[in-house]
Amino acid sequence: IYMWGFGYTITFLTKNSDNWLESNLMRIGFGFAGFALFGVLLSLFHISIDWKIFLIGSLLGPAYGLIKSIKNKSIKFPEFKLTKSNLAIILVLIIFALTLSMYLKGAFNYPYLEDDDPYGYALATKFIATENSITRPENLHLNFIGYIDPYPPLYTMLMGVLHQTSPSLNWTLKFFNSMIISLSIIFFYFFALQVFKRRAAALFATAALAFMPAYMSHFIWSHSLLLGMFFCAMYALMKADEDKRWFITASIALAGILFTHQRQ
Repeated sequence: IYMWGFGYTITFLTKNSDNWLESNLMRIGFGFAGFALFGVLLSLFHISIDWKIFLIGSLLGPAYGLIKSIKNKSIKFPEFKLTKSNLAIILVLIIFALTLSMYLKGAFNYPYLEDDDPYGYALATKFIATENSITRPENLHLNFIGYIDPYPPLYTMLMGVLHQTSPSLNWTLKFFNSMIISLSIIFFYFFALQVFKRRAAALFATAALAFMPAYMSHFIWSHSLLLGMFFCAMYALMKADEDKRWFITASIALAGILFTHQRQ
């Protein structure tokens, strides 16, 4: 809901795809960048990093769109037809489901986190979830928490907000990290479709990426977010050939990447 709502807002003025599935799945991708900017703005104005504020913020754009549609009497319910376009998307969703299942099985094969980075992200996630802040307090010695201010905040902020409504830190990190990686497969398909302009080629490229052992692992760190957000940003830049307003969405998507990691 967070991601779809923020994604709806930052693509509200653009010419979205005529395919209902494509437009709404890509909104989830753009929502990560919207989530980042919203959270950073909350922090700048010293407003609490709280899931309720994020939920309200994410729903403002869709609520405005709904009210506008009701006022103009232009509400249209999507009609799903098994077209070649939708069939290709269904196949991509099956690849997504298989990928998610694989990552979840690997992540939950053992009860602990692995190596060093995931424990660092776990500490930062717990700090944000309990302190409702992405800023390191000046009067508190927290050098042992590495992945917090001035480290780019999106990944730990996202996990912290999710942890506020999901009691298990371990489960939150493992499940949503795997979900984020698997979603990037969907975003890649629509990016590839913009590149090749052919469903068969885009579908083949997506399958090749998903089945490539070197693409991703279920390792918990901010890199999990980066590629999916990159595919969304490139998708927006290519859509700008049709509608210049996509440059606004592309700018927000690129900014979201800068809020995720400082060099990747």
